[in-house]
Amino acid sequence: QQQQQQRVPLQGSPPAAAPALAPLAFSPSTAPLPTPTPTCESKESCLSIIDRFLDGQPRQDIPTAGAGLVQIMSVNSLGGGPCGAFCDLPEESGRFDTYDNALAAIYWIKRGNLQNAAQILDVFIGLLYPADVAGIRSDVLYANMPSGRTLTLLAASYSSKAQAKAGDYFSEAVIDGAVDTGNNAWAGLAFVHYAASANSPCHTAVARDILHALTRNGCGDSLQGFVGRLPPFSLNYRSIENNIDVVALARSLGETKIEVWASRFVTSMRGRNTGFPHSYSMGTGRKVYCDDSQPEDPVPADGTFWNVLADADPNQDNLASALRFALQSPAPTAQGVDDMQGLWEQDVDLIYDGGSHPILTGTRFTTWGHGVQWENSAGAAMALLHYQDRYGNDEGLRLQEHARQVIDSLRHLLAMYGGVPASVLGGNMDAFKVKNHTAPYPGGSDTGISYTYLRYNHVASTAWTGLLLLYQANASEPIDEAANPLAIKASSVPKPNDFSCLPVMARPEQAATMGATLTRTESKVSSITDQEQTQGVCCPLKAIAMVVLDCCATRSCCQTGTGTRLDCCAGSVSPYAAAPAEVVPSYSPQSAMGTGSSR
Repeated sequence: QQQQQQRVPLQGSPPAAAPALAPLAFSPSTAPLPTPTPTCESKESCLSIIDRFLDGQPRQDIPTAGAGLVQIMSVNSLGGGPCGAFCDLPEESGRFDTYDNALAAIYWIKRGNLQNAAQILDVFIGLLYPADVAGIRSDVLYANMPSGRTLTLLAASYSSKAQAKAGDYFSEAVIDGAVDTGNNAWAGLAFVHYAASANSPCHTAVARDILHALTRNGCGDSLQGFVGRLPPFSLNYRSIENNIDVVALARSLGETKIEVWASRFVTSMRGRNTGFPHSYSMGTGRKVYCDDSQPEDPVPADGTFWNVLADADPNQDNLASALRFALQSPAPTAQGVDDMQGLWEQDVDLIYDGGSHPILTGTRFTTWGHGVQWENSAGAAMALLHYQDRYGNDEGLRLQEHARQVIDSLRHLLAMYGGVPASVLGGNMDAFKVKNHTAPYPGGSDTGISYTYLRYNHVASTAWTGLLLLYQANASEPIDEAANPLAIKASSVPKPNDFSCLPVMARPEQAATMGATLTRTESKVSSITDQEQTQGVCCPLKAIAMVVLDCCATRSCCQTGTGTRLDCCAGSVSPYAAAPAEVVPSYSPQSAMGTGSSR
């Protein structure tokens, strides 16, 4: 565990004051008033700023990629401050992350800009469905998806140097080849939102394929849930955030068994980290497949706020307790354990030169972090509003007041910068490596898990802000739950009975009528009836000490070396029963570093 730095009342205290000058001879009537911090006054003026920023972001400059994915940071920084080499911020060279692009697509869908959203989803489709599996590693191929296709999941981040292909995680076209459950679930959610808005069954089919590929990496122990990092760079942990995303995607597709499986993992994380008994653990360890050890990790903001938005843990008392913890602000002099109690913070933007330096309120990334991270903050404000609207109880936490603090801060940032930065704290990566949180320019908002967010306008922060303002910009407006990216009703999503948006390729006949199997090779399958599906067996896979929750049409065990299938078990072991004693459980949180690296 990294050493915690001493806190100050507001992040980024100014340098020592210069010697005072003699006062100027202004009379009270002629003295200049401080320049107020600008703000976007109306909901539509704020949304127009967001539209301009997202529409103007660079796309991948690849002739064969069509419009391409959106660059996740502004090209130019917002200035790192006056501290020389520790404040210089270069031009952004260009990351095109899956999560940020999925979120931007969802925002555009909610704004009625289906064309921009479709451009992103078209790129995703090309990366999900290989036209030819020759030369692609077998461990990244997900055969016999419900659509009948073979799928390759999305990498965390792509470049503009070359056109990535499906199943490509190593070339110069890929910046971060990690295949994370959360990133892919968010892509699935973007397809679902588009399907509902455009009445496109084919986009539902893509979302369903993504979900079923992810469920092949489930865990059959008492914690349940799904593994966080998949081949080709597999890690064994399970993450609360990843499973929250799966809950949301599964519910939107009416996949109740998968939803429950992921939800039980989320609920099991409540109080599991003894250092934070009133909140949710980040996840499990990573030493063995589906590791169930509990690391001494920090509490992540999204483990609470996205949890609330997705209604992932159905226990209201658990959620209220976690919100009470999250809305704490550590004392200015807090150190060590005391510095990790709560997530709510305030930052002062010392670098803005267009008016007074505003005090801005939001949440840090984790309890090991420092400085407000604005993507999480916008989601947090939406979560507070959602909780009060859903449960009709403020819990004495002043939820509206806290949400309005964040919304007011985001309105300021939109007017100040023409977008929402990831952080307002100055400094660069070199300053961040010093780990001096009391410095005026500490190197951005430190996540506490080996990554920082710097002063660039940020696609995810800006898109989340747009969704928040669509959700409820002013207290006098009704809540619009349709703007919640983690809550879409399955009843609004068309059935996945069309495949016209998928690349042309041979498809096994009638495969769409069969649940996905655990095999990672192409094979022709015949359709089976619901009655036959209930006659499968649950059998242990000794190689990975897991239980396959599957139904095989042959009434025999599906022989595979990876994952679990959440299907119907007619045998003595139920998919929702506690795991057998020999099963090895749990997950370990890798550094889930948000949009800066991977979700």
